[in-house]
Amino acid sequence: MSQAESFIATSLTQAGGFRLALPVERAFPLFGPVKEKLWAPGWEPRVLFPADSEVADGMVFTVEEAHGRVYWVVTQYDAANHVVSYVNVAPEHVVNRITVRCSAVGANATNVAVRYQHTALGESGNAWIATLTPEGYRAKMEHWKHAIEYALEHGRPMTV
Repeated sequence: MSQAESFIATSLTQAGGFRLALPVERAFPLFGPVKEKLWAPGWEPRVLFPADSEVADGMVFTVEEAHGRVYWVVTQYDAANHVVSYVNVAPEHVVNRITVRCSAVGANATNVAVRYQHTALGESGNAWIATLTPEGYRAKMEHWKHAIEYALEHGRPMTV
């Protein structure tokens, strides 16, 4: 049996979130691939289809990351219910399913719920997934919150 045939993928689901002091109509668009550039340092998506849109169901784009090009697809875009879902693939490494769900808490606050499911595509993916912890995910969500608040206050993303 080859190494590829003996590979057993691991998978991990992480869920959490945060609250923003913004109306849901202002908060939700920040989680589309193009608008995320407003607050995510280094986030530079290259939209392949449809090239004339900021976000759309079925949108395909790529992002260059430390381990190479990652391929993204918007698998659900429901503006009326403030839900956007993605699948991204880092070949030979990992596939991620991500859902961001925003819900209004009064007129000027939004709860943001973020769910990731990571599934390894190779041993490097298994090793990476093994490093993920609940504490690390909470820190990631706090970072997102802080990065968004910083960008809204300063009109630009934080520097990395």
